[in-house]
Amino acid sequence: MSRLKVYDVFQKGPVKPRRISLIRFGQYVFATIPPNDFVRQTKTQKFYLINEPFGLCLSNQNNPRKSSFKGIPGDYIAADLDGNLTLVTAKDYARKFPKALPSNIAMPLTSDDFLRENNPISVETSTSIDSNSAEVNTPTRY
Repeated sequence: MSRLKVYDVFQKGPVKPRRISLIRFGQYVFATIPPNDFVRQTKTQKFYLINEPFGLCLSNQNNPRKSSFKGIPGDYIAADLDGNLTLVTAKDYARKFPKALPSNIAMPLTSDDFLRENNPISVETSTSIDSNSAEVNTPTRY
């Protein structure tokens, strides 16, 4: 019977994706992203847009070919404060962060726009018309 050693009872934390794998010149390589190249930042994550096929590898992975998650160009990587990486597809990113409507789009006019004081033609000035009918001029015979 073997004796129990100190390192036998050491509990390892869960292994999470922390490495990025790319194909460069036909070879799989590990890559890093400059920390200030993010496209969006929240309180807990930074989002990076990736423009080439990539994979996310576990922190204990030494072979860049063996990625746990695969992304396509246009997908995002979300990095939390602990350095853990998450694949965010372009569709999921667009759902989470919808694009704001441009502010220069003119909204269509409503009836309230015509009732404003600065409008020279308003309903109040056109109330002199008593009816909705028009006189019909008929030619007279001589």
